Amino acid sequence: MKFFIKAGTAVTMSFLLCSPASAAELNKILTTNKNLSEASAQISGKKISEDTNSNPVNNTSDQPSIPVNPEQATETAPPSTGGNIAEIAKMLPENTPLIGIVSTKISAWSDLNRFQLFKMAEDAIKTFIPAGTNLDYVKDVQSWLGEQAVVAFMPKVGSTPVTLEETSVIIVPIKNMAKVQPFIDLITSNKENTTEREYKGVKITEIKIEVPQLEKPPTKKEPAAKAIKKPLPAKKSRILAIASVPGYVLTGNSSKPIERVIDMREGGIPTLAASPRFQPTLQNPQVNTTLFGIYENIPEFIPLIKDIYDDLLTQIPKTEGIPLPPNPFDDKSFNFEALKEYSSVNGFVTQQPEGLRLQINSYRQQPKSDNGIETTNKTETILSRLPGTTYYSFSGRNLNFVWQTISTAFSTRPELKKGLDEFRKFVKTSVGLDFDKDIMSWMDGEYALFAYPTKGGFIQSFVPNFNLGIGIALQTSNRSSADKAIKKLTEVSQLKVNETDIKGQAVTSLKVGEPSQSLVAYSWMEDNTIILTTGQSAIADLVPKPQSSLTTNYNFITATKSFPRPNQGYFYLNMGSVLSWAYGLIPSQYTQDPNFRIFKQAIGSIYSISATSTADPEREEVDFLIVLAPTRNVNKN
Repeated sequence: MKFFIKAGTAVTMSFLLCSPASAAELNKILTTNKNLSEASAQISGKKISEDTNSNPVNNTSDQPSIPVNPEQATETAPPSTGGNIAEIAKMLPENTPLIGIVSTKISAWSDLNRFQLFKMAEDAIKTFIPAGTNLDYVKDVQSWLGEQAVVAFMPKVGSTPVTLEETSVIIVPIKNMAKVQPFIDLITSNKENTTEREYKGVKITEIKIEVPQLEKPPTKKEPAAKAIKKPLPAKKSRILAIASVPGYVLTGNSSKPIERVIDMREGGIPTLAASPRFQPTLQNPQVNTTLFGIYENIPEFIPLIKDIYDDLLTQIPKTEGIPLPPNPFDDKSFNFEALKEYSSVNGFVTQQPEGLRLQINSYRQQPKSDNGIETTNKTETILSRLPGTTYYSFSGRNLNFVWQTISTAFSTRPELKKGLDEFRKFVKTSVGLDFDKDIMSWMDGEYALFAYPTKGGFIQSFVPNFNLGIGIALQTSNRSSADKAIKKLTEVSQLKVNETDIKGQAVTSLKVGEPSQSLVAYSWMEDNTIILTTGQSAIADLVPKPQSSLTTNYNFITATKSFPRPNQGYFYLNMGSVLSWAYGLIPSQYTQDPNFRIFKQAIGSIYSISATSTADPEREEVDFLIVLAPTRNVNKN
């Protein structure tokens, strides 16, 4: 893991300092120097003393630098530093619409190398590291860098549209400002492209960014393309702005957001740390262990994202005859009414013994006592009917309520509402049933959609060796309505009905063609539970019960045991089984390709992907888990 961290440090620092050009320069210097101390000596023209009592700001070089206050140049961090989000939140206004949290702690990342996927990523990164690079993360970086960096988007002021550059700022906590000075000197080393000014006692350095152009490989001569009549837009000039305040370095592509952070030091402005909307994020135990985190203030975020997307659209060159894509966040394209019941959203990416976990929480403006979906600890009732070899499953409760929620959302968009109305009309005229009242209304219990391996079923009749069955399991509190709807659909379909018995279980098969082939088969497993699959021979693997149940399958248990209960059901994808099935369908000439083998090793290290959701009157939570294979020690002898 040491090399993995070393390899990514240059990339991390270039991200934190927002400068592709500086990143290129940093790599160039690291290639010819043993560590960052020597790199900074090359920039400043003298050796930086490793004595922590020395003050690196006494730089006799004529290169511009950002002075560090004496109280900052100490070995011990000020109380407000170290990456504590509560302290950084005091530097931001109460109505900050969006912040991103990036962990810079070595302990937070070191364990990732125990997973095969990240071990392969480490090996891949090694090929891109310049020869001779020798970076000691603990000595050269961790000794001065705080625990968490924050990317913040400042709130809009008034109705004037804003740009991405005008709103975003990166706040990097620093434990030792003396040791970070070589990095700042490195970034500000080109005097011709650097200007300095002071804002409320804080020096802000602005650097013109020259983005290096990629060299194009030689190509064969081709007929000249027709010239575009409209002139190409001029390139926008970009800057990197840097400032330091006690315990922190601030960077951005504009001085404006940095100035607003500096304004917060004067006090008198309500802070994000005191915002009621931010408290659930601040009090979440994952906020201090997350690899990546995010917080959104919904009422402030909506107008901001509209402006930022519009700004990005203006940077796309206009070509005659090719319209620009519409803004997906405008009032016509997005249903913002649905978001108004929420006050904030947060999300955290963390690691746990099984792999990587993502949790997203949405907090309501007002408590909602009834969300229409039952949550219960007894989530295995319907899942016990699914085979342990299930490739994919999506389970939940009250499919009727899910449909009503979707149709209500569609009704807010005219084009979707029209399609929905036409669909309902088609069902009514073709089968004589009201889709909502006659078909969906009785689906009020647990449900599961699933795919599983089987050598039988209708799909195999036209795709030999496909070996896949698709099914749906439904529970209902109204058996009579379900029977009535199924009977009506059967009559309208004009399919041959065949009643049979499989292992003592009554099965109804609907057949088509000559010789007849079972298209759909269903069976009432219990008085309130029905299973439908793609054919009679496919359902034979499920009745009266599968050979092994999904609820006792080790992969499924691993994928779901850490999820909260009660919950509203699961999404589950058994990657190992799905990939094994998919590889059997790929022609051998492709599987022998070296690139395919690398891809196969990487994606094969993902055992499963799973998710669940839960809700209470104040909050909705969605959890995702990627179960990863442990690192394999391969003997190359």
